This record gives sequence, structure tokens and C-alpha cells, in this order.
Amino acid sequence: MRRPAFTLIELLVVIAIITILASLVLPGLVGARRTAQSTVGIANLRAMLAVHIAYTTDHYGVSRQIDPKLLIDTITDPDPAKAMQAMMTMVKIDSEQLK
Repeated sequence: MRRPAFTLIELLVVIAIITILASLVLPGLVGARRTAQSTVGIANLRAMLAVHIAYTTDHYGVSRQIDPKLLIDTITDPDPAKAMQAMMTMVKIDSEQLK
């Protein structure tokens, strides 16, 4: 007696269903990947900024006055000219005069 097996039509239907489900899920994964890359990039910029501030404070006795919310808004803005303008308007503070 022969064992019952799947027919070719049944296998093709299962493959079609899996393909449809994958096509529904993949666009959401692309968006999540972009969001994750953006978050990592912002975290890296924040870390580099913290290192830069610590270095200039330790070696030159100078600190920069930075509004964190404005910094994040500027970094995530698609116009790079706004970021450059924000960096040029940062105020230099001499930490020795504050003591």
C-alpha cells in the first residue's frame, strides 16, 4: 500500500501563501532597519560629542554650551546647512573664568 503524499498543487499553494506572507512582512522590516540605523548613528554622534567636550575641557579649559534637544533636532534634520549653522553659533565658555 502506498503512503499518501502531497500533490504538486498543494505544495505550490503552500509556497504561494508563504510568499504572500513574506511580501507583507518585509516592508515593515526595512522600516525597522532604517530606524535602528538612525538610532545607532545618533548614539554614535552623541558619544563623539561627549568625547570632544571632555577633551576640550581637559586640555584647553574650554567648554561648549550645547542644548541637547537642539542638537538632536539639528542632527536629524535632512538639511546639512542647519547643522553647520548651529555649530558656528555655539558659545565658547572659559571654565577658568567661572571658577
